[in-house]
Amino acid sequence: ECLPDCGELDIDWVYIKDIPRTGLYSIISTRFEEDYLLSSSLNYNISLGNTMYSKENFSYAYQVSLLNNDNIFKNTDDLSHLSSGNIRQIHLARAIIPENEILILDSPFSSIDNKSAKTINEKILLANKDKTILYITNNVDVLKKCDVLFFLEDGKISFVGDYEQFKKSIPSYSEVFY
Repeated sequence: ECLPDCGELDIDWVYIKDIPRTGLYSIISTRFEEDYLLSSSLNYNISLGNTMYSKENFSYAYQVSLLNNDNIFKNTDDLSHLSSGNIRQIHLARAIIPENEILILDSPFSSIDNKSAKTINEKILLANKDKTILYITNNVDVLKKCDVLFFLEDGKISFVGDYEQFKKSIPSYSEVFY
């Protein structure tokens, strides 16, 4: 098996360094691990003040990230009482609202209860089935849903394949999760 140890990243056959940064913002949505909120409303925290989003965009983001399922979000002007899991849901809504072609999610479900995480992940996959989603995760339920897994060890790709192959091929993974 030949694993890549160098190369370049292309988006639609264009080298990523040749795409202007503003162009990347219209293609890629991200959700990284940091947990912060602005001292502002729920919608402002989701849109970061971008006024181009419609009620439908917000409705979509609320639905996928389960913000509409919890009474805790009824007072959308005071977010000081939210748990870290609730804050993660807001960050997921922020990543989802632009409906970009590529979605990068770094540990998206940490601090979110398992049942909600599974539901949110199913909604993300369903709503984005024609898009590229890159998960950076150790969540088994997420890994099982991925088409292709890349496993990094010591900064190098040591495995490429599906979840079942992954379980059999990576002893360190089996030791941790089974």
